[in-house]
Order: sequence, then structure tokens, then C-alpha cells
Amino acid sequence: MEPQEIVLGAIYAVVGGTFSYLVNTRANKDGIVVARAIVAVLWLGFVLAISWMEAPVKFRSPLLEKPVGFDVGARVFRGLNIIEVMLAMTLASLSLDSIPSDVILVCLSSMLAIQVLFLTPSLVRIGKARAVKDLDRESLKGKAREYYDELQKEVRTFKSLPPRSLHALYVLMELVKVILLPMYAFQNLSDASGAFSCTNRGG
Repeated sequence: MEPQEIVLGAIYAVVGGTFSYLVNTRANKDGIVVARAIVAVLWLGFVLAISWMEAPVKFRSPLLEKPVGFDVGARVFRGLNIIEVMLAMTLASLSLDSIPSDVILVCLSSMLAIQVLFLTPSLVRIGKARAVKDLDRESLKGKAREYYDELQKEVRTFKSLPPRSLHALYVLMELVKVILLPMYAFQNLSDASGAFSCTNRGG
């Protein structure tokens, strides 16, 4: 993990931890439920913006060479995974009393764990190998050439490359997230509105 990624993770950990602490200590049960919905919508926004807008649009640019796109994509998705982990941890801290029975949250967390621990590192390795293969070292200068040499040394240590079909699995999981996250947000908002209606009738 690069220093910038550590800083990014630390920032989101502080923000997420502060948010969950304030909600858990100062909000009532309905407030906590609404907070879960807000975090789920925020998570959905990141997934839509990166996986379903930035990534496809980036590779449609005729001026962006694919090796550069692979390198940029690897950095972007590592950053996205860090943010997603912090959002998932925030949701978990807001759902401590219901995690075992919260099927959607368990599914989301499980998929994210598979992506972070296995899929993203595997796809990053594939991207690095493609970059080394497709780039012409002689056309690079300065830091770009130094970075290429570092990549080349790293790629030489790879005994084998993961199958490219892992990319399809990653995309499938992103699609499932786009389905589950709004469902989770709607479910929590429905619970909150139902409780609010009962309170009004009782009053």
C-alpha cells in the first residue's frame, strides 16, 4: 500500500469513526436507521461514479494509451476499495445489534472482502504485466522510465498471472452492489418511516 493510500484510509477512518460515534451516542434508533441509509447511498455513489462511469469513459479516450489506463485504473480502484472498506465498517458499527440477521450487509461485506483481498490485487498484477508488455521503454523519459523499470522488476517476480476472467467476476460483483445498496437504503428508510408513522398515530 502506498503512502497516499494510507493517508486516504486514515482520513476516511477518522471521518467514518466520528460519524458512527456521534450517531450511536446522540441519535435515537430511527436516527441510526436513517444514518445507515445515508451511508449506503454514499457507497452507491462511489461505485456508480468509479466502476460505472470513470472506468468505461476513461478507456474510450483515443488519447489515453491502454498501459497508462491500466496503471491509473489500478490506483483508482485501490483507492475506491479503501473508501468502501471504511464505509462498510461505518455501516457495521451502526448495525451492531442486527449484523447476524442483516443478509444484505453480510453479502455486501463478503463481496468487498473478496475484492479487496483477492480480486483487486490479482487485477492489479494483470494490469502491471500488460503495461510492461505494451509500453516502449525507449519512448519514456525521466520518472516515467524509472517507474517502468520498477514495474518490469516487479513483473519478473510474478510466477504466473491470474486469469483475465477475474475481471468479469469483479464487474459482476459491482453490478450486485448497485442492486443491493439501494435495496439496503430503501429498507432502512422504510423502517424509519414506519416507526415515525406509528409514533404519530400513537401521539
